Amino acid sequence: RTDGRESTLLVVDSHMRLRFASVGVSTLLGYPMRKLATMRLEQLLPPPYNTLHSKYLRDPPTAIPPTSCRSGKVVHLLNENGSAVAVRLKISVAAATDTAMTLYVVQVEKRPIDDFLLEKQLVVTSDFGGRVLSVSDPESELFGFRSANMVGCNLCDVVDIFQEWRDRAGESQMQLLMLALLDKEHEMPGTSWRVRVHAPITEALPHHLPRTPSLCQRPSALKTTTTAPAAGSRSACLQVELHDDVFEEEEDGDEQKASAGGDNGSSVGGAGGSMAASSGVYGTRIRVTLWRRDLLTGVVELDEDLVIRRASPITGLIVGMPSTSMLKKPLQRFLDVPADTSWEKLSEAHSRHKKQRSALKSSSNRGIISPIMAFIGPHPDTGTMRIIVQGVQVLAPGGRSKVIVTLHPDTTYAGAHADLMRVLHLDSALLVAKSARRQISQA
Repeated sequence: RTDGRESTLLVVDSHMRLRFASVGVSTLLGYPMRKLATMRLEQLLPPPYNTLHSKYLRDPPTAIPPTSCRSGKVVHLLNENGSAVAVRLKISVAAATDTAMTLYVVQVEKRPIDDFLLEKQLVVTSDFGGRVLSVSDPESELFGFRSANMVGCNLCDVVDIFQEWRDRAGESQMQLLMLALLDKEHEMPGTSWRVRVHAPITEALPHHLPRTPSLCQRPSALKTTTTAPAAGSRSACLQVELHDDVFEEEEDGDEQKASAGGDNGSSVGGAGGSMAASSGVYGTRIRVTLWRRDLLTGVVELDEDLVIRRASPITGLIVGMPSTSMLKKPLQRFLDVPADTSWEKLSEAHSRHKKQRSALKSSSNRGIISPIMAFIGPHPDTGTMRIIVQGVQVLAPGGRSKVIVTLHPDTTYAGAHADLMRVLHLDSALLVAKSARRQISQA
């Protein structure tokens, strides 16, 4: 029985066997019902998750990771052609009536293929001075606050590197930082920087004063309310690029329409908020993409010499450079892994139960699962990062082995502090800006 639930249902036991698949799943994935009845779950999952998932079903973790399908994040299933289908799963546990086995009842919701990336990012449009003009999803709370509250504020009020630059050089020098970030993006498209994102500082004002765009723009208010935003901040990857379009001045009628939408949140966000913030603004727009770092999991394929043969785009975000720049480079280039080692040696060095590993090797025909390992590595922002790694070693065509590895950033790791001012060559510009500020104050 489906008990009144949606028709797109899967039932899987703890041994990865499909115990039931509805007609909706058959239609979604393109498999005939007769074939689905004989399939196993790993046949519907991309590598390396097809092998790793068996342990998740037998011994599910008590704390659900934010990247897990159990947390409601968009994941991929494979259709009959081997192509990825984006879905969101709702999983419940039931007991089998014929055995003592645990059953997982999975409600499958098809999602647009772009949702896999879109739910991990927030795209902010700003002017060259850093003033936020619009956000991609005003209702999103990806970083722990309603993103519409950013509209009308400055990036200095939300992102730590912009705030640090304002404290050092002044908000009038924001264009220098923007130009430096854009120059790096032009030099190597796809470059990303580690930052921390927090709620707009003006949200913490005493007596619950109403938030307005004008309040966000007052330097005096910002200085008096700056305390310690890092306490409630989230780690993110930042990308900056030029926006293709140019703002045009809104006509009076459009401005009145935008301001009339107060009940719809037009003063701080939504469609009306974006219009109100952007009216009368000329010049080039800046597209700032913020990726929530703890939601990122990359996948790379290594050959037996630990040389990267494939890398997902998310992997590039994690290590701070485009994934295409990682190809044909050894893993040691990105992580502190010994130069004269193999994947087997790495796994043995990190394995606590070597007998269990050998049993897995002899019993599994899907590959050898490594233990979870953590490695430190350098980041292009001159800081260090800690990456959680787990891989599955399988035989590639021709009899040679390959390893498909997942990489997840440890956002709790406090390593060497990044120095973006030096990376972006802004040290000299900072001295000039400080000198100018002193001259103005003495005048």
